[in-house]
Amino acid sequence: MNQSNLEALKDLEDQDFQRWRHHPVTQVFLAFLKDQAETDRQTLLALWEARNLDPDKSAELRGRVLVLDELQELTLSSIKMLEGIEVPTPAEEEQQR
Repeated sequence: MNQSNLEALKDLEDQDFQRWRHHPVTQVFLAFLKDQAETDRQTLLALWEARNLDPDKSAELRGRVLVLDELQELTLSSIKMLEGIEVPTPAEEEQQR
């Protein structure tokens, strides 16, 4: 991530992230991710049931499903931690109040 984006991420507050998560456009995007994950699950199952599932296709579909599921559940804290930004624990946040 470039430095200006990293700074913006550091300054992002949880309530801003929650507003984004609950925005109607974001809800449509999250529904798309959920639908795509389910489509890939069904494809994986259909290929398995037909005994036509090769290891490469299985790995690809499993990976896609796992990523799509993870994207739906991302939190601001997890994004910040992935970028190496320290995130206070709930106990630390309580002490700051």
